[in-house]
Amino acid sequence: MHLTELLHKTFEEELPHVHKKRLSNLTEACESTIGSNTLCLTGLGRALINSNKESSNIKKIDRLLGNGSLQAERDSFYQASVAWEQAQRAVSQGFF
Repeated sequence: MHLTELLHKTFEEELPHVHKKRLSNLTEACESTIGSNTLCLTGLGRALINSNKESSNIKKIDRLLGNGSLQAERDSFYQASVAWEQAQRAVSQGFF
């Protein structure tokens, strides 16, 4: 399973209150981050893999980064990430 698919599935299960489109856009941005050598807004927009125009992708990343709801949910994403990591360590060490 690709990292972005795993990320999307994990967040979807752990954070059902997060809007599906916002989660999808966040996953796309993560994939863009992995595929590019930059962390600037325009670089992430240019690295998005879809059929949209480059300017539309840059605008999409801009709106995602400026999304107040996503900023408010930031701690929930961090908690879900840590919980997933701890579960993976427990499994790999044979606790479950």
